[in-house]
Amino acid sequence: MAQCRSLARGDGRAPAGRPAAALLAVLALLSGCGSRAGDGPIRASIIGDPVARPDRIGPATGRADRMLATMTGAGLVTFDENGQIRPALAQRWIVTDDGLSAIFRLDRDARLAGRPVSADLVARRLRAALTRQRTTALGAALAAVDEVAVMTPDVIELRLKVARPPLLDLLAQPELAIAGALPGADSGGGFGGAARRGGWLTLAPLAAPDAPPPPALWVRGEPAARALARHMLGHADLVLGGSIADWPLVATTAIPARLVRTDPAEGLLGLVPARGDGLAADPANRAALAMAIDRDTLGRLLGAPRWRPDIAVLPQPYGAGAAPYLPEWANSGLAERRATAAGRIAMWLARGRGRIPEVRLFLPPGPGSRLVFAALAADWRRIGVTARPASRAEADLMLIDEVAPAPSAIWYLARLACPAPSPTTCPADVAQALAAARAATDPAARSRLLAEADRGIGAATLYIPIARPLRWSVVAQRFNLFRDNPRAVHPLDRLIQPRR
Repeated sequence: MAQCRSLARGDGRAPAGRPAAALLAVLALLSGCGSRAGDGPIRASIIGDPVARPDRIGPATGRADRMLATMTGAGLVTFDENGQIRPALAQRWIVTDDGLSAIFRLDRDARLAGRPVSADLVARRLRAALTRQRTTALGAALAAVDEVAVMTPDVIELRLKVARPPLLDLLAQPELAIAGALPGADSGGGFGGAARRGGWLTLAPLAAPDAPPPPALWVRGEPAARALARHMLGHADLVLGGSIADWPLVATTAIPARLVRTDPAEGLLGLVPARGDGLAADPANRAALAMAIDRDTLGRLLGAPRWRPDIAVLPQPYGAGAAPYLPEWANSGLAERRATAAGRIAMWLARGRGRIPEVRLFLPPGPGSRLVFAALAADWRRIGVTARPASRAEADLMLIDEVAPAPSAIWYLARLACPAPSPTTCPADVAQALAAARAATDPAARSRLLAEADRGIGAATLYIPIARPLRWSVVAQRFNLFRDNPRAVHPLDRLIQPRR
């Protein structure tokens, strides 16, 4: 029992070795450990880095801090349990018929540092947040925002260069939340009183006096093996943020299948070039590598529910003026594709002396990544290419595994387009088309340019698609509001139906 208490506090150490082996060794202690979390605080273990600064959100911010940013702060809007938009600082809003203006009326009960939130404050914070995101894929998707204007003390207007249907989804991202701002009670009330308790960050709910008191929130960030062990030991009733990298760990536990949830997440799961030399710097070779992957078999090896193999960048047109680009080999069988791919690699070798048919891969650590690497290596051996693991700095190809923040073609294309034209990895016309699409004010021209950028990225194989992202959670049955959704968002204040 002493060891169980140590694990519960977070000061115990899992056995050394591989994460799966460490997890199995920890779970061997289960027979002597305590009962599950019941109706008390929500204890959420979020896979990733420990909680650090949820008020500072940047590109490298961990999942726990990102989730807490929308619990301890607020933007104009936020997501509900279904991944749909709900009010936050804004009580209501309208979008004009032409889609070029969105007007938000602030909730008069919203607070920051105990004082009412003003339109001037929200506008200033929002402008600063948009400036910080200028060089990111999210910033590219938000580039249509031309002006943030204060209309009255409690009304602000976002004026757009071009209509952007997913604007509200973009505004709900943690990057645009105002740290410390709390919505009115009708919008959830938020959380306050953050305190450290061992490895947990504890938060007290803020709600209207006559409303049923929601449970307190305890959150921590930690590796997947420890999060699953904590759940099995009964000291966490929610595990969030699982990905393909750690999915195989779930099978090593005795967690009932009904508690394991997977999201139909939209986004990117594939490989991007990381260097300007070597085999993978040649677009024809990258196309050969893409052709050779047996995506269906990889899904069966993973045993992943909702595995959705894909060979396109965009899951839908999302405002582009054409259907998502598909490579010329899209309708070929696997055997034919591999024969074509082997021929391309042989031609590349014949053109130069001393070239090594080798690709160095960087994938995030985890048993799922090792399985993906082994599957890719086996597929590529069939076409004469050797795959080797590599560090991020040495890799030829890197895995990208990200959920899209909104149904936005700009986000997908900006996330994949290279930062500067290069004769080996980034055709100039791709960068130019995307830049022109971001600047275009005419919807028809914008759609045409987006389709051109999509076609350019696909034709140059600047991205080797594998599938749509895999996101999983372990959810106690008492969380009767938990819903799987394409954004893979699960607000910690929208998990339990309040008792009346």
